[in-house]
Amino acid sequence: MSSTLRHTLALLGALMVAFLIVYAIEATAAQLTPIPAGIDTSDPAALKAALEAGEVPFPSLFLVLAGWLLAAYVGGMLALRWTGEGATVWSFAVVFTGVVVWTLALLPHPTWMWIGGAAGTPLFALGGGRRRLAVAAPSR
Repeated sequence: MSSTLRHTLALLGALMVAFLIVYAIEATAAQLTPIPAGIDTSDPAALKAALEAGEVPFPSLFLVLAGWLLAAYVGGMLALRWTGEGATVWSFAVVFTGVVVWTLALLPHPTWMWIGGAAGTPLFALGGGRRRLAVAAPSR
């Protein structure tokens, strides 16, 4: 298999696993700390108004951020495990962080979510890859 194909497949696989993690944690957050009755989550305008008014429970928002960070870490680890190349981890970090920032830009989110999402996801993704990149110290 060519290096480019392996890189692309590993990137897509890591993104799919990351999105599954985010979906699972967001579904769990919705069960544990439901959005107050009367807010139609399928209506972007209603959800935007609820976020601006602070009606979305803090634990729910915190779990969403935690899901992004966990997904970034696992995705970074898998990207490297499947290719053995740091470039794949960097590619994953850039794409996943882009998706998180896009998500943040769609609706108003608290500043702490912007900081955690935009700065945390690339760091966690690279940290997951670094864990696999650990090199033994040279012997003396």
